[in-house]
Amino acid sequence: MRKLSALFAACVVASVFVGCGLGTAPGTSSDPKSSSAALSPAAFTSGDAFSLLPTGDLMLTVDAGTLINTTLPNMLKNSPKEKEEFDKEMAKMQEKSSIDPKQIKLVAISMMVPKGSEKPQFAGVMTGSWDAAKLTESLKTDEKTKAVRQTEQYEGQTIVLIKDGSEEVGVVVLDSTTLLVGSPVAMTKKAIDAKLGKGDSAAKDAELLAAFKSTKETGTLRFAMKFPKEQLAGQADETAKHLSATKILFGSVDASAGINLELVARTGSEAEAKPIHDDFMKLLEQGKAMMGGNEQMKSFESVLNSIVLSLNGPDVKLAMNVPSSTLEEVAKSFSNMGAMMGGGEPGSMPAGDGDLGGDSK
Repeated sequence: MRKLSALFAACVVASVFVGCGLGTAPGTSSDPKSSSAALSPAAFTSGDAFSLLPTGDLMLTVDAGTLINTTLPNMLKNSPKEKEEFDKEMAKMQEKSSIDPKQIKLVAISMMVPKGSEKPQFAGVMTGSWDAAKLTESLKTDEKTKAVRQTEQYEGQTIVLIKDGSEEVGVVVLDSTTLLVGSPVAMTKKAIDAKLGKGDSAAKDAELLAAFKSTKETGTLRFAMKFPKEQLAGQADETAKHLSATKILFGSVDASAGINLELVARTGSEAEAKPIHDDFMKLLEQGKAMMGGNEQMKSFESVLNSIVLSLNGPDVKLAMNVPSSTLEEVAKSFSNMGAMMGGGEPGSMPAGDGDLGGDSK
């Protein structure tokens, strides 16, 4: 379980930093070319940061500085092996991207949700602290192969093209506090256009932006997305039919002390929302019934008991507040189950390196 937790923590950061490849800055200015004056921390809270990004199906902000430098290290402080694994992943990210992930502060992303076999398309901005000239030069050379990367000039900006197989990301170092990233590179250019006021920005989607602004401002992660109804196509069960009435999903995750989750499914009316609420309530009660009376599942039952479902007009809200102590109990339960599946005693670890078997590489 510990190894899985460390890898999960690293994947969270990777999805924010490398997998989604972002970039941005602080301040407020009427000059669209003054990137360092384009964004402030308040711009991420208010959603104004999305005015620098192209339109999409998903809006997402992450307090990456807190997540990387405070939340995750605190989660791993009593697990030396996990902490070592996490630090290795951070080093790999820096080697791959030439950017120290621990210098990142705030991130905003606009993404097109893929349909069918399409690849996701996104653009993002990220605040941090780095030497702009040195970072630009380091990005131009692949750290691993030492190959020189291609660059493109667009609207006075140098876009560095980072390729990994069929994947391509365009990175722009706007200044010593701001990065802009997009994939494919066309999304990077759209972000530059949005920043210059030459193209539509994500902030023009009033309905999606309003949902984002409804999320918890102190959340480490906040998001709003158009519900991907095509994922339910062809499913005939009643729950799927009810869910298809959802227009927007939005919510937040606060990981400062345990896990505080708020998730809202917004429909067009209370009549559409009520069946979804009732379906979730049935599933929740079924889950509690399955866990009830089973000592090994007590921690999982505690998680289910922390869930509160509510109906407010067209919105169905799920709120969950799980303290750190309960998360630790859940981790122990997973560890015990893993040990028993591996033939060991409860509380012991399966054969291998003590982390669900196998080596830590």
